[in-house]
Amino acid sequence: MRKKTARGVAQASDELVQLRNFRWPVCSEGFQWISAYPMRDVPNLRRAKPRLFLIPRPGGQLTPLRELDQALFQEFAVIDQKPDSLLDFANRCGWLGVVQGIIPRSEIRSKTELKALPVKSGEDIHVWISEVRLMNRLVRLWSQTTRQPLRSGKFKHRFRHGPEAVWYEWETENDSGAELVADSRSSPEILNELQKLFGANGLDRVLLWYLQRAVNAKLSEHRIHVAIFWDRDYEKLGLTMVPRTLIGFLWLQFARAIQGDLRFRQCEDCRKWFECGGSSSRADKRFCSGTCKARSHRAKRAAR
Repeated sequence: MRKKTARGVAQASDELVQLRNFRWPVCSEGFQWISAYPMRDVPNLRRAKPRLFLIPRPGGQLTPLRELDQALFQEFAVIDQKPDSLLDFANRCGWLGVVQGIIPRSEIRSKTELKALPVKSGEDIHVWISEVRLMNRLVRLWSQTTRQPLRSGKFKHRFRHGPEAVWYEWETENDSGAELVADSRSSPEILNELQKLFGANGLDRVLLWYLQRAVNAKLSEHRIHVAIFWDRDYEKLGLTMVPRTLIGFLWLQFARAIQGDLRFRQCEDCRKWFECGGSSSRADKRFCSGTCKARSHRAKRAAR
């Protein structure tokens, strides 16, 4: 078993190994964006507009990705939401796993040929952007509740609460919106619970309640299931949660970080995210590895 962290939360090393060594296919030749129609739009192509979909490049084979970083969800949360940046992440880590049938725009030549059109599998760019934006917002919210430094960029949020309803509003550099959290008609018990927290000035607890609700919804959406695994020494079986897709892995990794009250920082050399503090490393650690530390010191000496 892994030693307790600074906050006293114990985590099984074999569970973390299952997350870090999550097997997920990547394309040997990489991916590409194409203009296409989802299958549901085919009957009404005259009104439909093509969108960008991510597909494997021709000739590529899907091979298992051997290892994923311990803080990959942090990297995912700060991706620049442009096609090239999303493509770079996909080429390294694979599809998110939210695939649907599509018809490439280049294949549609005449209405009479629709029945014979080849169907490909692809991922909508809007799915990628939606997942990145939500992960970004929730990681920022979590950072605020744990008093970790917030990422650069715009982040405003607040709860509006009254006797009949509670709303959550947010605004970032990329999106804004509002969500009904609870009301007297559909969820009176939740509304009553939140009103008590507001009355006790428990804003942090309200934020954590909202964070719990949002992350649980994503774990359910992406079908995280429970399975029995051996520990590292094949001496004991234990239950652990297992993702089915890459996006499920990312949300589960984030949930593990919340559970363990973990801290993360970007390496000052390679900019890779890594865990710091607790039993894993010093809280003031600045580099993810000795290699990055040595490279940074060499660069500074050369500059002097």
